[in-house]
Amino acid sequence: MPRNVNLRSTKRHVLLEVMAGDRPVCIVKYPRAQEESFLRNEAETLDWLHHAGLCTGPVSTPRLIGQGVAFNRIYLIQDFAEGEVPARLEENEAPAIALVDWLADVMSKAREEGTLTGTVQRMLDRVLPKYPAVEAVKRPTEAVAGRYRPVLMHGDLSYQNLLVRDGAVSLIDWEYARADGIPMADVLDFLLYDLYRDTKDYGAAVRGLFSGNRPQHWALLKRYCRAGGISDDDIRPLFQLFVLSKLDLLVRLSAPRAEQKAKELLEALSESPHESLQAQRDPA
Repeated sequence: MPRNVNLRSTKRHVLLEVMAGDRPVCIVKYPRAQEESFLRNEAETLDWLHHAGLCTGPVSTPRLIGQGVAFNRIYLIQDFAEGEVPARLEENEAPAIALVDWLADVMSKAREEGTLTGTVQRMLDRVLPKYPAVEAVKRPTEAVAGRYRPVLMHGDLSYQNLLVRDGAVSLIDWEYARADGIPMADVLDFLLYDLYRDTKDYGAAVRGLFSGNRPQHWALLKRYCRAGGISDDDIRPLFQLFVLSKLDLLVRLSAPRAEQKAKELLEALSESPHESLQAQRDPA
């Protein structure tokens, strides 16, 4: 069957959609100069997910078909992921449950040995010079880091990187993934983005999650924590580590609007769950 190509451009890539008739069958991702290292990271991550048996099922990831070099930059060829941006969680909870269970499965197949101590120190070394306010969470995050192993973390689990079709979920755009990631971070990312779609206020999203006003979101967070053996006492410092990881990504990216996003994240640290967590604890 004859094929043609659709060309699209994003802030991070040039994308070539290879068509069979009127249907895309694969996509070629070619990075802008500053994004090449992230695309190499995506290739390594997709390869690991494939070999770990985590790229198919109710939750899937694109299959890496091939890669090469053109004009001194790497490019990737992947399956084309079909689907629509998911409805809000309250409108269709089933894909969210599948996603949370899949992330718990990923947590059980960590790629790296040891604890999060090294990860946290590297993040603090990068973030503290630019955002000194993070000093306030240094001690609690260093303490919890010694109790958990690193996990594979997507790192940008917004609804734009989730596609749903016939109840199945596809996770795309793994450029910002890290093997030394923070437990619970991707679940928090997903839940807070879902709440942010309502409020456009990150602090309000944090308050909504931990205040008890959004029981579906809280139940999904607890579902993940139970599967991963995360105690109630560690939810707050792991939330702080999640915020630290987002600030670390902004420092490494030097992204447009980074300062505004950093301001929202730093304000979110002050919204860290306190008394609201006590009200949310499971009954003894």
